[in-house]
Amino acid sequence: MMTPEIPPIILLVDSDREMLEKYSRRLEADGLWVAATTAYDELVASAEELHPDVIIADAEGCDGEGARTVQALRQHRELAATPLVVLVSPPATGASNVDVTLRKPVPPDLLLRRTREILEHARELRGRSNEIVQKSHTLLERSDHLVGRAAAIATGLESGVRSCPKCSTSLDWAERGTIAGVTYDYFRWCPRGCGLFCYNRDSNQWIKLA
Repeated sequence: MMTPEIPPIILLVDSDREMLEKYSRRLEADGLWVAATTAYDELVASAEELHPDVIIADAEGCDGEGARTVQALRQHRELAATPLVVLVSPPATGASNVDVTLRKPVPPDLLLRRTREILEHARELRGRSNEIVQKSHTLLERSDHLVGRAAAIATGLESGVRSCPKCSTSLDWAERGTIAGVTYDYFRWCPRGCGLFCYNRDSNQWIKLA
């Protein structure tokens, strides 16, 4: 049985109870989960607890408490990235460091539309982020594979594992010896009958012994 998807959480604060109820009803009618309050001093704590998808705040409520709350949200380490819609009165043209500023009076339908736009944008960003994470995992796996292959090749070369210079068949290493200050790797007969070889490690050259 599939678990039903949790609707987006909207945290709404406005000192005007009538508008708060209008906004809440309109947002909830469209399938959003709304936590509404007139208590500006509790907004930050509520946001920390609920982790809302969008915060909507009247920036002028409660004699300047709204503006201070908006500033506190934007300075909060965990909440600063939460999309924030701010409601202001004319002649204010906008608030700094917020996602959307709407001039009051804000019709409930307009608030819903802008909220949905923010949620859709956030969904697209999450999708892109997931793609990037998946690609990074794939690249890391490939990188680990290549690093492992490089290490195996390096280990093989160090231990004397090489391919026949004639047919490229892997040769079985026999021993390593030094003659007149030159180091040689000696190999057993090529399985395909190409001959018996040794490898000059100093000059990186093959020598056919038989």
